[in-house]
Amino acid sequence: MARASDYQFYKAGRQRTEACQGGVALCAIASGLCLSILAAAVPAAALTPPADSDSQAPAATNADIGPSVTAVLHNVVRYVQVRDILAQEEVEIGRQINQRLLAHPHSLYEGVVINQYVNQIGQGLVAVSHPRDISYTFQVLESDRIDAFSAPGGFVYVTTGLLQAVANEAQLAAVLSREIAHVNQRHNLQTLKRWAAEQGAADDAHIDLATLAEMGYQLAVNRPYNSEFELEADRIGLSILRDAGYPQMAFVTLLEQLEDSSIAPEFLPSSLSQQSRIEALRRQIQAAEGVPYLGLNLIEYQQRILPLVRSSQSL
Repeated sequence: MARASDYQFYKAGRQRTEACQGGVALCAIASGLCLSILAAAVPAAALTPPADSDSQAPAATNADIGPSVTAVLHNVVRYVQVRDILAQEEVEIGRQINQRLLAHPHSLYEGVVINQYVNQIGQGLVAVSHPRDISYTFQVLESDRIDAFSAPGGFVYVTTGLLQAVANEAQLAAVLSREIAHVNQRHNLQTLKRWAAEQGAADDAHIDLATLAEMGYQLAVNRPYNSEFELEADRIGLSILRDAGYPQMAFVTLLEQLEDSSIAPEFLPSSLSQQSRIEALRRQIQAAEGVPYLGLNLIEYQQRILPLVRSSQSL
C-alpha cells in the first residue's frame, strides 16, 4: 500500500510538472510571435539593448528609436467616416495637407516679423468670428502670386505677393476674414466630402485618413471654386471685418484695385462677375457710426511689411 501511494504521488507530481512546462512553452511561442510583430513594425535599433551596461554612450531619444509601438498601432487603423468627419480628424487631415503643400508646390516665407504680424491680425479676426473649437494657423508663403486660401482644420495661407499688393492692413484683414469664414463654415471639408462622393465613396463609407488628406491636397492645389461658398464667405467676411473694427469698404476697394490691375489675383474666381460681386458687397455693408476704423494708415502698413520689401529687393 505504501509503494502504491508513493507511485500515485510521483505520478501526480510528474503531471503538474509537464503542465507547467507546457505553459512555459506556450508563453515562449506567444512571446516569439509578439517580438516578430514588433520587429516588423519598429526599427531594429528600438529593440536592441546596449552592448555594455557600463558604456557611456548617450541615451537614445525618440527620434533615434523611431515611432513607439502605440504610434505604429494607431497608424494601422485610421479610417474616417466620410459623412461624419470629427473636428480632430479634420485637423489631422489639414495637418497632412499642410505638410504636402509646404513641400510642394509652396515654400514658407521665413521672415519671423512678417509671419508674426499676419498671425496677429488673423488671430484677432478669429476671436470675433464665432470660431470653431480648433486652432487657427496663419502662414505666409513665398510667392509673387496674389493669392490666399485655406485648408481643412484651420490652416490659412497668404502669399508675399498679396502682402505687397494690398494697400493697407484693413485690406489684408478683409482677405483673411474671407478665409476664416471658409474655415468656420467648413467649406473646404464640404468640398472634400463632395469630391470623395464623386470618386465613388458612399456617404457612410470609411476611407483611410491619408487618402482623404491626399484628396484635400489635390483640392488645395487645383481649387475648384463653388460660387455659393465664395459668396457666403464674402458675406460672413464682411461681418468679421466689422466686428473686428475694420471698415467693410476695405474689401470693396481691394476688389476694385485688383480689377484694375494687370495681374489677376488667384484667390478671386473668374467664374464670378467681379462687378456683380462688388455691387452685392456694397449692398451688404453696414455703416458703423462713431466707431474709428482700424488699418487704413498706408504709411503704417508699409512700415510693418518693410522687412518683406527689403528682402524682395535684395533678390
